[in-house]
Amino acid sequence: MPPVDDDLVAAAEHNYLGAWRTLVRHVPGGEVQETDEAMSVAVPAPIAFFNCAFVKPGVDPRTLVDEVRTHYEARRLPFSLRFRSPTPRLDAESLRAIGLADAGTSPLMVVDAGAIAAPAGFEIRTVDAPSWEPHVRTVADGFGMPRDLLRELFTPALLDSGVYAGFVLVLDGEVVSTAALIVTDDVAGVYNVATPARWRGRGFGEAVTRAAVAEGARRGCRLATLQASEMGLPIYERMGFRTVTHWDTATSP
Repeated sequence: MPPVDDDLVAAAEHNYLGAWRTLVRHVPGGEVQETDEAMSVAVPAPIAFFNCAFVKPGVDPRTLVDEVRTHYEARRLPFSLRFRSPTPRLDAESLRAIGLADAGTSPLMVVDAGAIAAPAGFEIRTVDAPSWEPHVRTVADGFGMPRDLLRELFTPALLDSGVYAGFVLVLDGEVVSTAALIVTDDVAGVYNVATPARWRGRGFGEAVTRAAVAEGARRGCRLATLQASEMGLPIYERMGFRTVTHWDTATSP
């Protein structure tokens, strides 16, 4: 495996944090607070996944646990702590010692945006206000989340941000897969690639991912980045994405 360029890691992480800033700032009642050590986001929903503190690279996450816990307890919210995976990883026992539970790790991947061919043979549409509802509904169904919750957290105001674009793949008039693009500087971040279970295994997720990257390249992005699930990892690797670092997640009990 070729050595990882620190600049690629920095660009991918900048987009990762920037995407969360964009998403949360467009949530009614959403809150973003940031210091030199961490960025904390909060939304009016008691779900740890959406209320998270991102520890900035180079900062030991263990030193911030008490501060982060106080921040979210004041808001009566469960929380997640996310941080670049140290070497060695903080194991489950180490996390339990500081009152957290291991919620897994995910690879942060990058690829030359110009190296990803646009999809062919699929009907893919760019999301607009009338198609916002099926876009969000498909994200909810693909990730097994309540539709009403996602409707509250993802609003059409994102379309006016200038950095967000959504894509839906339509089959026989039905939306069967979706993805989102969030641009920071010259990096295209691909997020919320979601295909409900009954439509999986037919290349739809890859197709909407390609559509998002192609739009990023059209906007002048040199690099595309995403976080891969276990299911998506082999698909993204086949497309040419490579892992540059991992981010770990720990949650409050």
